[in-house]
Amino acid sequence: MLITGTCRVSKIWLTCGLGQRACRDNATVICMRLPRLFSELQLAHDDGRFPRMFCQLVKADLLILDDWGPERMTAPQRRDLMEIFEDRTDPARRWSQASCR
Repeated sequence: MLITGTCRVSKIWLTCGLGQRACRDNATVICMRLPRLFSELQLAHDDGRFPRMFCQLVKADLLILDDWGPERMTAPQRRDLMEIFEDRTDPARRWSQASCR
């Protein structure tokens, strides 16, 4: 789901409500600001935690990404985000499901 709108229209309020409801329904939810996600992904690449972190992001029932901001994404950031989106939406692409257990 993609929620768009101008500043100060309570997009994050709506997404937090959806996330809370999903938690109450026993779904796994990850909510992160995009800049923080990118910094954590970079650290995970550097110290070898990337496969585990990637699996967590792909397997979560609901992934909420906030604060897309005006900064341009770097090529590695775009690649990581596309891999996450593709593996979350295409069951045939769910790479290494066995290693994500």
